Amino acid sequence: MAASTVTHRTKPSRAGLVALGTVLAGCSSLLGIDDLSTNPRDGSAGSDSAQAGNGTGGTNRGGSAGVPGGRNGTGGANGANGGAGGSTGGGTTGGSNTGGAAGSGGSGGSGGSGGSGDAGATGATGGKGGSVSSGGSGGDGAGAAGEGGGGNPVDSTVHGTIIDFWHHPVPNVPVAIGDALTMSDANGKFTIAGVAERYDASFVIHWQNPDATYGWVFQDLSRRDPTLQVTRAFSDRETHFVVTQTHGDFTGSGATWRLAFGSDSGTLTSSPESGGVDVRPDWQGPSTNEWTVHSLFFKLTGDLPTAYTAYQSAAVPATDGDAEHDLEMDLTAQSISSGNITGNVIQNTGVGRTNSVFVRFTSGGALPIVDAVDTSVAPYTYVVPQLANGSITVAAAEEDFDADTYAVAHRDGHGPGDTGVDLEIPAPATPVTPTSGNMNVSDTTTFSFGAGNADNSGYLIHIEDYNYYQGMYIVTSRRQFTLGDLPVVQGQFKLMPAEVHTWNVQTHGKFASTDDMAGPKGYLDAFALGGERPEGPANGDGSFTHSSRFGFKTAP
Repeated sequence: MAASTVTHRTKPSRAGLVALGTVLAGCSSLLGIDDLSTNPRDGSAGSDSAQAGNGTGGTNRGGSAGVPGGRNGTGGANGANGGAGGSTGGGTTGGSNTGGAAGSGGSGGSGGSGGSGDAGATGATGGKGGSVSSGGSGGDGAGAAGEGGGGNPVDSTVHGTIIDFWHHPVPNVPVAIGDALTMSDANGKFTIAGVAERYDASFVIHWQNPDATYGWVFQDLSRRDPTLQVTRAFSDRETHFVVTQTHGDFTGSGATWRLAFGSDSGTLTSSPESGGVDVRPDWQGPSTNEWTVHSLFFKLTGDLPTAYTAYQSAAVPATDGDAEHDLEMDLTAQSISSGNITGNVIQNTGVGRTNSVFVRFTSGGALPIVDAVDTSVAPYTYVVPQLANGSITVAAAEEDFDADTYAVAHRDGHGPGDTGVDLEIPAPATPVTPTSGNMNVSDTTTFSFGAGNADNSGYLIHIEDYNYYQGMYIVTSRRQFTLGDLPVVQGQFKLMPAEVHTWNVQTHGKFASTDDMAGPKGYLDAFALGGERPEGPANGDGSFTHSSRFGFKTAP
């Protein structure tokens, strides 16, 4: 794969990539960069693991259990360190023994003697199989003798899919597993045969607006059907809205008008004054996009809503770069049903603690009605509305600006009258090495971090070039690794040399393994993009954290 030219960064590529304060400032002053290369370095190919065997070698994967001895016979016993014995025969007088647990190596167990009755079922699949041992003889009225624990191979073909945050399939992506290299098709799907039981999958994502290139690695997978979700894969698109209002009474204290733009490829929120607003919502995906604009007029007392006056929505199809869309929203008073939602919050550190409440619509839009209100009180009670195609999301967050950490927990799918909607803010992970200011990070440098939430074993590491739209993402259950352990597309993509980068660790809920993060619905939390509001198709309870960002410079 040819090296990609990347665009010089004039601003961070994500809203979450804020100024790094004294940490990065100290790193940059030490590094003193001037002119930087725009071309990634070449790398070497990665190694492959042993392939799945057929149960005859002690180190190869899995034997099936023995077929039971004949009709109505007792199942075969376990062999010494071998495959499981067969299950009991199906006749009326058969024994009750079923296959035992699988072992590794050794010979399979022998089949039991047969009795009368129906034929028994095949035993369950075993673990690492040894050599086949013949089963015992059949009994009176017997069927055939059972077989021992020989090995059947694990399916060695991986059928994967690459999707973005919005669940759009990502086509034309180079994907590598070991020595095998292929491309994702128009539906984001790829197939690679001859894959070991455990494997790493790597690929490169590129888009043009802005010109950006990111390497991805999913580490320690075993599932044969992984869905590999990325934060972003497509160029920015935008349209133009001018939204005004009629009949809105803005004379009273606390009159508040909010808009939410929802779609399956992007969202936007706005807080217009009485004169309206001129906005340009953007999205990532097809050149056309169906927007739904939600308008809510309500009263705030202090920072909290106390009454809801008017709601309206409008569907607007849009095309990238099309002409201005003029909308007029009617804020005439209506009767809107509302009620209380209540719960408690368990803090982590309590630093920068805020609560938020959103009306989240099936269109993808999310209207903030309690907008990051500072609080340190555990119990909460908020007045929330009942709106068509909408439900209530409650979120509690902590943001430490000095440490540059963020953590949010959210509960979704609620409504007026719900009680006990409790939240527990998780602890972010803690980067350890390389320390901030390290000026010679290479393929052998150890990256390590503390777990944060002890119940979680799934992480997303984000490495970002500070001056260019380029970097690397690693989905892993490990808390220590080197870049040399993770060749991206057989080493054809690497971080740019002699370049300032930042790295941090994200969590998206709680996962037991990378396999769990590669499930069909993806793993990215609804708060993953901006951190401050829910977006995208994920709509269940969850949490999101990001750790401090450490700055470093890659080796020349």
